[in-house]
Amino acid sequence: MSGRRVVAATTENTVVARPEMIVWFDLTRKVGISMNAGYTIARPFIVMTTSSGADRRRLNADLVSIKLGFVYRLF
Repeated sequence: MSGRRVVAATTENTVVARPEMIVWFDLTRKVGISMNAGYTIARPFIVMTTSSGADRRRLNADLVSIKLGFVYRLF
């Protein structure tokens, strides 16, 4: 695709899945920790149309996510 101007771009099969797991730990009566780990699966097809034709490619947009949270209970 180098040197060619893209006229239009569309996507196909944009289904996304995100399995994840969340775990809570109570450290004391008012303090806790939350841990979240997930994996986003996204593999759409992208179609780029140029003056010389269409080019269809699979795009791997997977993502690993890890989050850690701190919680304090006021009352």
